[in-house]
Amino acid sequence: MIELLVRAESKVGALRGKSVSNPHILIRAHLKREAVLSSRIEGTMASLEDLNTQEALGNTSFQGSHDMRLIEVQNYVKALEYALDRIRAAGSIWT
Repeated sequence: MIELLVRAESKVGALRGKSVSNPHILIRAHLKREAVLSSRIEGTMASLEDLNTQEALGNTSFQGSHDMRLIEVQNYVKALEYALDRIRAAGSIWT
């Protein structure tokens, strides 16, 4: 356990002082994870891997119950992004 903590702290230290050119990439990854987990609470069983695969393929023509679950998760992501855009537009610290 100590070895893992030392390695983790080393990695965190390496990240300090570095800037991300496009923080939206990191934010979107967390939004998608949140959408998958929150949808799962409501009974929608779609995985993050499924969502990423569909996005990578550019698949926008969804058919079948499995795809309907992905649509629900994608709508959740869009809602979270919309909320973040509204916060940015209001002049928060993320502008």
